[in-house]
Amino acid sequence: MGPRGNLFNPSFNPTLNIEEAIVHVMEVAEDTCIACDNNPAAPAKVRAFIYAKYQSGVTASFCAHHGHEHMAALLEKGAEILDLSHLAHG
Repeated sequence: MGPRGNLFNPSFNPTLNIEEAIVHVMEVAEDTCIACDNNPAAPAKVRAFIYAKYQSGVTASFCAHHGHEHMAALLEKGAEILDLSHLAHG
């Protein structure tokens, strides 16, 4: 099995042993969707499942819906993505 990569870390190799693994941590200011928080028609405090960190260090959090909607633009801007949307519908 060769390197597979993923959205958060394109060079991730699942065959590495624990001593070779690199842990990635993304600190975020909010755990709610910024797009929903700015929409008065949306329910209050919608949980974020997709996190983006721009090269400047600024982070943004999105619900699964808005995260997928904006994914291409986030990647175009060079943002690192942590996508936990698979947890949204348990």
